Amino acid sequence: MIYINFGTSGYFHISDFTHNVISYVKNSFVEIKFLKKGIENRIESEKYSIVKNEIDDCLTKARYDFNYTFEEYTKKLYSLFEENKSNITQILDSGNFIFYIEELIKYDNINKEKYTTFAIEVLKQYLQQYKKNQDEDYDPFKEKNIEDITSFHSELNNYYESLEAVKIEEINSSKKLIELVNEAIKGVGDKSASLLSHVKEEDIEKYFLKDIDFVKNSLMFLSWEKKSVSADFVPYKEKLLKVINKIREEGNEYQKEKMNIFLDKQ
Repeated sequence: MIYINFGTSGYFHISDFTHNVISYVKNSFVEIKFLKKGIENRIESEKYSIVKNEIDDCLTKARYDFNYTFEEYTKKLYSLFEENKSNITQILDSGNFIFYIEELIKYDNINKEKYTTFAIEVLKQYLQQYKKNQDEDYDPFKEKNIEDITSFHSELNNYYESLEAVKIEEINSSKKLIELVNEAIKGVGDKSASLLSHVKEEDIEKYFLKDIDFVKNSLMFLSWEKKSVSADFVPYKEKLLKVINKIREEGNEYQKEKMNIFLDKQ
């Protein structure tokens, strides 16, 4: 096993450079940008690890070192947070960050407002990350983490709702609505139920009359929803059925006939 020693930065496994070695053998040149990126990523990772260890060390000393004052603890901890404000989400998960903020408030309550303001700014970064990744595979801890963040301060709850509002505005076509329904059926996108509940009936009707793929997708959704044990999608189902009945009653002759056929498939 080959390692390259970078002094206090730790050791780099040779796998960081595998791509460039292969490239050199094949093409007689090293792809510098990939090599540089690999080095930068490892340095960043090592840096975050060092900061995380410093934070953990603060807690250990605060708990078990009888010569280490709580004043020293809060001063050092907050200093680390300030120095790494833009990268804290890479160093600690949101639960641990909230824990340490509560530690600061507990042992230095006179500066509670300062710590709370700082925490709100950083916790918004966590919410942005959760929002950005919400369409990925389901994370069983994500909802709990978001709940813990938004309950920390009302400003964070309002902020998260504003992020959701932006997402709702993005559902402005039958294609995007189909994608959202597919996420619900596949069990990914943990906010799909909430977003579907905000879709307007007039938009559903418009898509129903203009997009055959949306009609087929709606049929699939209704079949799936019957078997679902969750009641989260009932609001969207009710809107969908309301539109279907409206078209059956108020549509032209062909629309009424086709809607009856559609309902027979339920």
